[in-house]
Amino acid sequence: MGVYSDIAQKHIGPAGYFKDPYHLDEYVKQNHFLPPLNNHPTVADASRKTRLAALDRAVLVRFTEDTVVDPTYSEWFGEYTAD
Repeated sequence: MGVYSDIAQKHIGPAGYFKDPYHLDEYVKQNHFLPPLNNHPTVADASRKTRLAALDRAVLVRFTEDTVVDPTYSEWFGEYTAD
């Protein structure tokens, strides 16, 4: 059972935030949360693009005293690539 299993994706919140650069095919097919938000080409939804383009403002939050994500700056929007 891995992070992209149905059980993990439906019942373990942090699993939906995980992107494994070494298993991108599995990530795109089975991650229920991130691929659509990241507009991955195979799951991009035209209505989502339209709704996002219609936004006037967005609020993004980074918790400066987070004790779960370390370093806290990794909560900012970015990612690493597989070598």
